[in-house]
Amino acid sequence: MKDKSKWFVCECSGEAIRVERYDDDDIPSEFWFSLYRIGNWNPSLSWKIKAAWKVLTTGSIHEDQVTFSIKTTRRLNDYLTKELSK
Repeated sequence: MKDKSKWFVCECSGEAIRVERYDDDDIPSEFWFSLYRIGNWNPSLSWKIKAAWKVLTTGSIHEDQVTFSIKTTRRLNDYLTKELSK
């Protein structure tokens, strides 16, 4: 099995997505998308209170969201297009 991966960092520099391609003769190719929190993150008390309120009222604070610039989005698109064309 050959591992190919590439990192794409969120505009906030707090999260990143790692895209991994796995090729195996026994199964079709797969892409895995993993979300990572990066850097040292120490939120303020006011942020924690706002986040707690949002969770209580909506059930989510969008910890699964990343924002990419157009440049990063194009890099991700180019990577996936290249890998899918193989």
